Amino acid sequence: MDCSVNAQIIELKRLMTNVAQKYNFNFLHPEVIEISQKLDVLIVQALKEKHPVQLGKDATYNFMNITNGLSVFLLLST
Repeated sequence: MDCSVNAQIIELKRLMTNVAQKYNFNFLHPEVIEISQKLDVLIVQALKEKHPVQLGKDATYNFMNITNGLSVFLLLST
């Protein structure tokens, strides 16, 4: 995994924890959700770099917003 991606993940996790704490651990607060979605993108990027054979370099990841702004990602095989 790229060191800069790993560093960004660590920093965003720290930031998300601090922001969630600021809003009394309201994980549905827009700021917390925004950071979480950025973190999702970086985690997917790291997974694609770390496991290119298992996931396939051409695998497509789609993010879906579900109830109350929560997000999940789906791996679509090619």
